[in-house]
Amino acid sequence: MSGPLSGIVVLEVGHMLAGPYCGMLLADLGADVIKIEPPEGDLARRVSPHAIGPHNAYFASLNRSKRSVVLDLACAEGRSALRGLAARADALVANLRPAAIRKLGLTYEALKDVNPKLVCVALTGYGLEGRSSDRPAYDYVIQALTGVMAVTGEPGGPPTKTGYSAVDNSAGMMGAVGLLARIVEGRGGQIDVSMYDVMLSQLNYLAGAWLNAGERAQRMPRSAHPYIVPAQIFETRDGWLAVFISHDEFWRRFCREAGRPEWLEDGRFATMAARRQNRETVLAALEPLFKSDTTASWAARLAPLGVVAAPIETLEQALDSDLARERDMIVAIGCAGGTIRAVGNPVKIAGMRQEYRPPPLLGEHNAALLKERPAGGVGDLGIDPGTAGLAARILARDRRAIARAITAVENGTAEGGAISAELAAHRGHARVVGITGPPGSGKSTLVAALVNELVARDRCVAVVAVDPSSPFSGGALLGDRVRMTAIQAHEGVYIRSLASRGHHGGLSGATSRVVALLDAAGFDYVLVETVGTGQSEVGIATIAGTRLVVCPPGLGDEVQALKAGIFEIADAFVVNKADLPGAERTELELLSMLALTAGGQKPPVFRTAAASGQGVRALAHWLEQRETPADCSH
Repeated sequence: MSGPLSGIVVLEVGHMLAGPYCGMLLADLGADVIKIEPPEGDLARRVSPHAIGPHNAYFASLNRSKRSVVLDLACAEGRSALRGLAARADALVANLRPAAIRKLGLTYEALKDVNPKLVCVALTGYGLEGRSSDRPAYDYVIQALTGVMAVTGEPGGPPTKTGYSAVDNSAGMMGAVGLLARIVEGRGGQIDVSMYDVMLSQLNYLAGAWLNAGERAQRMPRSAHPYIVPAQIFETRDGWLAVFISHDEFWRRFCREAGRPEWLEDGRFATMAARRQNRETVLAALEPLFKSDTTASWAARLAPLGVVAAPIETLEQALDSDLARERDMIVAIGCAGGTIRAVGNPVKIAGMRQEYRPPPLLGEHNAALLKERPAGGVGDLGIDPGTAGLAARILARDRRAIARAITAVENGTAEGGAISAELAAHRGHARVVGITGPPGSGKSTLVAALVNELVARDRCVAVVAVDPSSPFSGGALLGDRVRMTAIQAHEGVYIRSLASRGHHGGLSGATSRVVALLDAAGFDYVLVETVGTGQSEVGIATIAGTRLVVCPPGLGDEVQALKAGIFEIADAFVVNKADLPGAERTELELLSMLALTAGGQKPPVFRTAAASGQGVRALAHWLEQRETPADCSH
C-alpha cells in the first residue's frame, strides 16, 4: 500500500468497531495493518444480515486493506506467536477489556522486552486503570454516562442516542491520533484511550459552560444551538432546512433576500447578542417565513449569499449525492463474488494515490506472514500446519479447532471448503436430531435434559442452536447457555449457536455444513434446535434424520397451525412441560389430528417435564432404538 504510513506495521487485536475503525484509518493511509483474530474470527464477521461474496457487510465496512492472521491468544503458543509479530511491528491496537488486555499480554509492559519502540494503544471503556476499568462498556452506555443522551433529542422527550456509533468511531480516531503522536516522537510506550474520556472531551464548550459559569446544558428545540440564533432546523413548505447564521453580516444578507429589511433596524433582531436574548420572538417570526417556500428554493436562494443552509437529506440521498461522488467518498472495491461499495477515506493528501484492498478472509494471510518470518514454520504462529493439521484436531474433538472450522464452513470460505473436503470420509456416524416448535414450548430446557440423558449413556453430543432471525453466532444462545452450565464443560459435549442471517446459504446451507463437520468430528448425536415455527421446519427436514416437534401445554388453536408443514416432517411430537395445566388437552388434540392423517405408522407423542427430567429417559430410549439414515443431505 502506498501512502504516508507505508512501511508502518500495526497489529490490531479487537472486535466490532472502535479498534477496527482505528486500524482501517491507518490502513487507508498506507500502514500494513495485521488483524489478529481468534479461531472463530471477529464477531463483526457475523453481525450483518447482508453479504458481498464471502464478506459480511458490517465487517467489510471496517476492515478493508488489512491482513488477517488467526492466533489463539488463550494459549501460550498463540501469545508467543504474537510476541514474534510484535518484535517487528511499530504499534499494537488492543480493543478489549483491561483485564483481557493484561491477561493476553497486549500492554507495553508485557512487550517492551521484545520491542522497546513498540507503541501499544489500549482502547477501553473506562481506561486501563481505576475502579471502573473493567466495567463492561458499549457505545450506548458511554453516551448515557457522559451526558450525551441527556442533551440529545427534543425537550420533554426521552434521552436520545445519536443516530450512529459516535463513541466507537470517535474513540477509534483518537486511538489513531495517539498512536501516530508516539510514532512521530520515535519512542515506544503505552497509550490509554478511554471511550468515556473521549466523549467527555467532545462536550467541550457545553462542559466549559457548566464548569466555569454553572450553566446547565439542556436540550434545545429543533436541534438549536444554545448561543447562536438562528442556528437550527426549520420546517419548509415541503420538508426541512438546516440554517446556521453565525455572523451579523450573513444575517443582514438573509434579511434582504427574505424581504424583511425592517429586521435590520429592529433592536431585537439586529445583532447576535440581541437575537440570543430574544430567541423566542426571532424564531416565531422565522418559522412562518421558512414555511412560505420550498426547501430547494431556500437552499438555492441562500447559497449565493454565503448563508449556511442545507436540506435535511436521508443517508441514502447523501450517499447518492453529487458531492459524495465529487469527493470520491463512495468507492468500489473488487472482491471474489462481487464488488464492495463503501465510504472512502476522508483524509485527502496531495500527491497520494488512494488504494483500497478488500477485507481479508479469516486467517487469509497466515502463510504469507509465515514466509516473512525468519524462523519460518507454522508452529511459530501457534497455528496448525494447514488443513490437514486442523482436520486432525477436529477428529480429536479439539474445541478450539472445531470453533475455528465452524466459522469457516458456515461462512462458505475457501478454508471451510477445504476442511469439509478433508473430513468428508469421516461423515455418516452421527444421529442428527432436529428439534423445533413454537416459542414457549421449552425446547432449550428439553435439549439440556436430553443431553444429560444421552451423556449418561456414554454418548458424545453436539448441540447447534439456530436462530434464523439473529445476526449473532458463536456461543450457545442465551437460554441454552444458562440451562447447560452443568454439562457444557463435559468433554463429550459441544454447544454452538448459529445465526443463518448473513451467512452463505442461509439455514439449510450454513447449518448443514456445520452439522456435517460435527458429524465428522465423531459426535454420536448432533441436536439441532431452531426457534419458532415456519421456514425453520423446511430447513430441519433437509438436515436432520429425526425430527422432533415440541409443543407447550395449552397450545390450543396453535395445534391447527402446526398442520402447515410440520405434520409432514415430524417423526415424533413432544408435549413438554407436561406437569402444567393444559398438557393433557394438547396431547389429546395431537392424537386426534394424527388419527385423521393418511398413511400407516403415526409419529409417537411423548410427554415430558424437562425441568424435572420426567419422560426424557423414554424419549432418549426411543432415539437410541430408532434407525436413521447413515447420512442425511449434509
